[in-house]
Amino acid sequence: MTGGNPIIADGVQTPMATLLQDLRFALRMLSRNRSFTVVAVAALALGIGANSAIFSVIYSVLLKPLPYRDPSQIVRVYQYNPVERFDKFPFSPADFLDYRRQNGVFQDIGTYVRQDQQYGGDHPERLTGVRVSYRFFALLGVEPMLGRGFTYQEESTCCTTGVAVVSYNVWKRLMGGDPHAIGKTLRLSDDPFRVIGVMPQGFEHVSGGYRLPHGESVDVWLVYNLLWRPNASRAAHFCNTIARLKPGVSIDQAQAEMNVIASRLAAQYPDDRDWHIQLRPLQDDLVAGARPTLLILAGAVGFVLLIACVNVANLLLARAAVREHEMAIRAAVGASRGRLIRQMLTESVVLAAIGGIIGLFLAYWGTRAMVRLAPEFVPRLRDISLDLRAVLATMGASLAAGLLFGLAPALSASTTNLKRNRPRGALVVAEIALSFVLLIGAGLLLRSFLALGRVDPGFNPRGVVTMSTSLAYPKLIGARQYAAFFERFVENLGHLPGVNAAGASSNLPWTGAHDTAYFGIENRPRSANSSIDSSMSGHYEYISPDYLRAMGVPLLAGRWIAPADDFDAPKVTLINRTLALRYWPTPEAAIGQRIYTLRDANTPETPMTVVGVTGDVKDGPTDPAAPPVFYPPLRQNPSFGVYIALRTTGDAAKVIPAVRQLAQQMGNDLSVQDIRPMEQVVAESVASQRFALQVIGLFALVALFLALIGIYGVMSYAGRRRAREIAIRMALGSQPVDTLLLIVGQGARLILAGLIVGAVASATLSRLLGGLLYQVNATDPMTFAGVAAVLAATAIAACFIPASRLLTIDPIEALRHE
Repeated sequence: MTGGNPIIADGVQTPMATLLQDLRFALRMLSRNRSFTVVAVAALALGIGANSAIFSVIYSVLLKPLPYRDPSQIVRVYQYNPVERFDKFPFSPADFLDYRRQNGVFQDIGTYVRQDQQYGGDHPERLTGVRVSYRFFALLGVEPMLGRGFTYQEESTCCTTGVAVVSYNVWKRLMGGDPHAIGKTLRLSDDPFRVIGVMPQGFEHVSGGYRLPHGESVDVWLVYNLLWRPNASRAAHFCNTIARLKPGVSIDQAQAEMNVIASRLAAQYPDDRDWHIQLRPLQDDLVAGARPTLLILAGAVGFVLLIACVNVANLLLARAAVREHEMAIRAAVGASRGRLIRQMLTESVVLAAIGGIIGLFLAYWGTRAMVRLAPEFVPRLRDISLDLRAVLATMGASLAAGLLFGLAPALSASTTNLKRNRPRGALVVAEIALSFVLLIGAGLLLRSFLALGRVDPGFNPRGVVTMSTSLAYPKLIGARQYAAFFERFVENLGHLPGVNAAGASSNLPWTGAHDTAYFGIENRPRSANSSIDSSMSGHYEYISPDYLRAMGVPLLAGRWIAPADDFDAPKVTLINRTLALRYWPTPEAAIGQRIYTLRDANTPETPMTVVGVTGDVKDGPTDPAAPPVFYPPLRQNPSFGVYIALRTTGDAAKVIPAVRQLAQQMGNDLSVQDIRPMEQVVAESVASQRFALQVIGLFALVALFLALIGIYGVMSYAGRRRAREIAIRMALGSQPVDTLLLIVGQGARLILAGLIVGAVASATLSRLLGGLLYQVNATDPMTFAGVAAVLAATAIAACFIPASRLLTIDPIEALRHE
């Protein structure tokens, strides 16, 4: 060793010493060129930060294992019926029991049904409730932190005093976190329930059923008394089903055996035939709706990182050309080409590391912004965070980016190549092409979103306030008293200042929730091949007299539901235009006809007389047409909970405080929740399209900004390199316009090439947006032409600015400098 220095051996620098020297030199060079460093670091920080944020979302939603024991063994079990065209259908209770008894491929199979509960007390509220089969928690591999789960005996009997398992939040909020809560009683929907268990904090219930998102969405679990009514109808399918595979059993094997059972049941119950079984891994099923959008966003943010790398590579190439003299001197004094390449790569990696550090802060902010922007359909939102994996991914992206954008400049700087302009031109073409692809995606989504805004929903959301309500279960106070209570509440709401009309319904449009029933028409035969004709099915909503008027739905023929249409009056209904014209020549011809719903395959309900025909209301903004719908009176069909709509004058939000005050005056048994303008409901129905538009639009703007910086930098460099040539041209009498066109033409050729490459790539990649587009073709000519025009104009402007500066050069000074 020499001089006791651990990084110098026998007077020769060790690799560590060389690396430290390169790092010091890289930092010194970057500090001397602050404008270059700031632009390069900003570009990399945007690209790396955006990628880290998207990675955090994708990992948490798509890749992170579910918080259950051996989650890969858990599957979702669906029924489907190709004859009746029912896909991914839940089970009927009777079918579930048969499959549970007869299968030999599942370690456990469980079912759950949403059934919200009304909690009284000083501050009444509706609790999200779910009824589950007795081994539901054992199937997931999560046991209560206090107490126990349900037993087979509790599932098979219906006791006066039920049992309940509560969530951690309910235990803390309603029971004060009492460690002795087991055995205490909660009154839910006016029934006493003995608490037998408390689930651990963070327990995630499986999504499914009526507006039940995955996560900590359930407040209370009750046992589903399946064996209490073993002969229940097979026509009612509402049991969401999951199962755990036995060790060594594959999904294909399990599905094959379940379909053998389905064949046996079809032979045993011919009125309920043609059903098959489909199994899907639970995690794949949960994220199926969010996966396409998130993968599209991942591709978009990958393009942003590529553009950032290309941009910095262009800047480094230009900078390397300026450093020709320095590199020549270093080579003359003995530096090898490998040594020069290593030095340039070190500067690139240092740039990337600084960009990565700043990118981490941007990723933290971006992750939080994504959680706020993400719509309800994205599962596991609460799991999204910037964790160690995201940090490691950011470090890896920084290193890869540094090597990616630094290699070409390093190779260029280490040699005297007269054709150095070629890689810079190719990088400009790549930037334009990548930006074109992102702008096309944003343009298509924007046009689609504007088309959604022009959709006629069939109702008028402006000035409408909606809310959900619940009361003690109607069997306890009598159906007539229950209906009278809500009528009084709705009537009082209608008298509030600023309210023009008030009505109640069992469902709200554009929320994704609807009830479906088979129906028949009196004196009209049904299908000869089946006691249930799938073509004669429709949605139904129970409504109060003024509900449709409050929603702005027009009456086309007949009359509205009237207060006289009560329990003692003949059964009546309204139907929509689609249903009327499907079976009668005109809406007027449907008036007076009688239709009936089917309780099961062979049991019709009491016929209802059609008294009116209303306009159509679409199920959602992207549906091509409205389904058949009938609207029986709410007074003849009391519901456990109803939605209320108020049509107001002026600002709809101003009536909300008066609504809350009136609800308190009605008593502690009434719970009013989710008070919001109907326009907010409409906005949430296009949340997925808005989310994709916001994120991809932001990435497209960032890409455009980076591309313009790259074009500007390359053209500025090209102008400086050609300063002597321009000076000679001007000295010989060249006109400024000719000189300007010469320089801008060089950039225009690169821009044209980039537009052509981008258009070809976009024509292929834009098809991936198909699921998010509405009434817009993935290769829409107007969008392609508009994006090409905008990108070309801004890129030409980026060329024009440095070109115009060259016209101010004094030829004498330029030649003297050369």
